[in-house]
Amino acid sequence: MYENPLNWIEEVHPEDRDRVEEAFHSLPDDEFDVEYRVVTDDGDVRWIHDRSEVVFTGDGEVHRIVGITEDVTESKERERMLREAKTRMEAAAEAGAIGTWEWRVPEDEMRGGASFAETFGVDPVELREGKPLDSFLSSIHEEDRARVEEAIEEALEECGDYREEYRVWDADGELRWVVARGHVECDEDGDPLKFPGVLVDITERKEREREAERQRRRYRTLVDNFPNGVVAVFDEDLRYKVVGGETPESVDAEPREMEGERVADVVPDDLHDVWLTNYRATFDGEERMFTAEVGESVVEVRTVPLRYGDGDVEVGLAISQEVTERRRRLREIVEQREKLDVINDVNAVVQRTSEEAIKRSDEDDVFDQVVEHLYESDYYGGAWIARRSEDPGNPGLVNVASEGSLTPRETSLGMEDPPVYVEPAVEAAISGRTCVQQGLNMDEAAEAEQVSAVSVPLRYQGESYGVLTVYSIRGSAFEEDEAEAVERLGTIIGHVVRSVHQQTELRRSERLYRKLAENVPNGSVSLVNEDLEVEILEGELLQKLDLEDVELKGEELWSSDSVTGDEADAMKAALEGALDGERRRFELEIQGRVLDVFTLPIWGEGAEEAAAIALAQDVTEEVERQRQLEHERERLELLVRLIRHNLLNSLNVVDARLKEVEGRVDFEVSSHLDTALERTDDMVNLVQTIRSLTDATVRDSDRELEAVDVDDVLAREVSSVTSTYPEADVSLESTASAEVLADELLAEAIENVLHNAVQHNDRENPTVDVEARETGEFVDITVEDDGPGVPSHIKDWFLDKGTQGFEEPGVGFGLHLVREIIESYGGTVSIADREPRGTMVRMRVPAAEDG
Repeated sequence: MYENPLNWIEEVHPEDRDRVEEAFHSLPDDEFDVEYRVVTDDGDVRWIHDRSEVVFTGDGEVHRIVGITEDVTESKERERMLREAKTRMEAAAEAGAIGTWEWRVPEDEMRGGASFAETFGVDPVELREGKPLDSFLSSIHEEDRARVEEAIEEALEECGDYREEYRVWDADGELRWVVARGHVECDEDGDPLKFPGVLVDITERKEREREAERQRRRYRTLVDNFPNGVVAVFDEDLRYKVVGGETPESVDAEPREMEGERVADVVPDDLHDVWLTNYRATFDGEERMFTAEVGESVVEVRTVPLRYGDGDVEVGLAISQEVTERRRRLREIVEQREKLDVINDVNAVVQRTSEEAIKRSDEDDVFDQVVEHLYESDYYGGAWIARRSEDPGNPGLVNVASEGSLTPRETSLGMEDPPVYVEPAVEAAISGRTCVQQGLNMDEAAEAEQVSAVSVPLRYQGESYGVLTVYSIRGSAFEEDEAEAVERLGTIIGHVVRSVHQQTELRRSERLYRKLAENVPNGSVSLVNEDLEVEILEGELLQKLDLEDVELKGEELWSSDSVTGDEADAMKAALEGALDGERRRFELEIQGRVLDVFTLPIWGEGAEEAAAIALAQDVTEEVERQRQLEHERERLELLVRLIRHNLLNSLNVVDARLKEVEGRVDFEVSSHLDTALERTDDMVNLVQTIRSLTDATVRDSDRELEAVDVDDVLAREVSSVTSTYPEADVSLESTASAEVLADELLAEAIENVLHNAVQHNDRENPTVDVEARETGEFVDITVEDDGPGVPSHIKDWFLDKGTQGFEEPGVGFGLHLVREIIESYGGTVSIADREPRGTMVRMRVPAAEDG
């Protein structure tokens, strides 16, 4: 084979070459049996086992060398892996991570190392001497014990392998997860002799699996409730773990059907590069955003890495939303630009204008750019954009952007008598159609005898944003294509403004959502797991309670000194109730602050509660204000009662004494006595009025309203005023069958109005008409008289709802009382003059609901 047999030595690995050459030269004295490495032409390193023998002639001379060469690379690799595994096993066993055992079956003696003894809570010395199997089985969790015993019996019967995962109580009384592996060795008759094996503690792995499951449930809650798009969680193998949301209409698969599938098998082949490249970048810690066409839909995808606590990327999160409609609108704009390119030079101006407008992010900026570009052309003398005025007293068009001499000089143009040159804009604003007018006279441009104008409404999808008016000194301007170009420009501007509004609203919404997520105003949000341990605690309230630096994660809320005693019991009971599906709301006082707390559950898989949320808001100031108001109300009521008691008692004494001397005084004195008696009666009535006013105002929050029959109240009060004033003609007409929501003070309000109508009437026989009618959700009670009418200053005071106007207590106090009573029901009171003379008072009271 070789001219020089030693040439093959050159292929031997440099580190083995001297050893191989030395063995070869030892022939024929020694046999040649060597393992060594060779380097192939491709640069690969292979292991060779070479065995050679010397063949001698009859004279004892060397005739030839015969050998067998075998490639043993794979067996060498297996030996290396076994050595490394053995090394790792020995290191793990030495560190206590792996325990070994050997069960001598006939003698029922279990022997093992210290780690195995510690796991099962037995004495290591006793374990070295041997203990029966039952002493270990008793440490296995009762729910796993039968399964483990069955697996051991099966391995003994089959003389086979054994593998089980189960829980065991260790020496410290803690529950640990382990995996046990072993093999039963039997004699020639199939009877088991030995059962050696290893035991590995997998508690941490199980905890990671449980945490992963909790995370998966949270991901599931997120993705199942994601609106207008798809949320997917994928692992480093680019396989979907959780998928939810709404897929585009052009995608046949449902989100749940994608779970467990490889991304490459779900995404169309022509999208593999963009999809897989961006997904892989996630595990390098990168956030990506890309757009792709999926069927007939266009989707925008954002990928975000989700990290472990130590910062390593755990999984990737992909959020995709369909932007087909937005892309369609952009394509429409491009198509409109292309159409503008094929018409005359005038349309080129329109195109430049639309291109500039699209770049703007503010509506006024869009309008300014439009009129500026139009004015800069050689064909137009001016342009302006106007909106409808929002001032109801000055209807018309308001100039918001203008350029050139042929534009309005006023900022607001009334539509009742507009200048001639704005008529196209007015017509376009009213009709919603493009309006062209030619031959207009415009005083603003003395050099221009005739002017043409086109006004187009700025509209898009039914929304109106104003009117664009363009002027030209060309008398035949804005015919056919030119007018159509400006009309299309109006559509483009409307579209752009609509997009600006949408983008502005979108940015605003995003800011609000982000702010809401980052800051709970004047409150806090806490999330606890099934063990009532805090997982999330955020909000401004933590600063008030000095809890922003307190580490409560993994602890119970009440483990802090801030929540103790009854408050802790209330919070614990509410959160336990939330885990049972209950919602509760209650007040809690912590560190002198009053909190409004709302607890509710978060549902997991299979309608099982996975966690509970507590929302708390600081309502200390509101509670304090309510207490102060209550205190002030009690003081006011006490003051009124004191005044009523003392004043009424004094008035009663005065009245009694005056009546005692009545008839005993001279004629000259009797008129003064009558006046004193009348004033005493007035003061008694005033005290009663104060009582009613107090009931209507001070006690307003404590009053309970009920259904009151209007006809009954009116009949009683009309009868009362008729008997008191027999000279008055009082009529009653009622078409109201409904009841009103009121109380006993309604009768006092009606009585006051009726008495005012008679008492302040200057006729010998006053006439009063009383009527009640149903008007939708209200009942109108109207009292009309033929008297001199309510003085204007009293009426003005009443309409202004001020506190002045009590110069005439008979009218002012009475009307004030009536208004307070009726408004306390949620109603209204109005006063109007009656022709030719008299007054009409209308009391509108809410009708009571049926039933």
